[in-house]
Amino acid sequence: MLQRAPSAGTDPEHPAAAVLARCVEQVEGAAPVFALCPGTLEIRWYAQLGIPAFAYGAGGLDVAHGPHEFIDEAAMRRCAAVYALFAGAIERPKGG
Repeated sequence: MLQRAPSAGTDPEHPAAAVLARCVEQVEGAAPVFALCPGTLEIRWYAQLGIPAFAYGAGGLDVAHGPHEFIDEAAMRRCAAVYALFAGAIERPKGG
């Protein structure tokens, strides 16, 4: 065994997932498909604290973390737009 970590995920019906889906659809023109990733992601730390978290980015999984990894500049800009919309739309906890 090389690495072991607890599994993590946020229910696609969670209100934060609905906000993210809306933001993605606004930028990309189509709603995202939520899926679990078999890799070890940092969202596991948030999940252990009960904080909804998602892995969302512009890079393709077919080239991720390999010798030919790349990211399309236009996709990166769309991803940044999604992040900005999400940050402005998500409800903040009271007193935070």
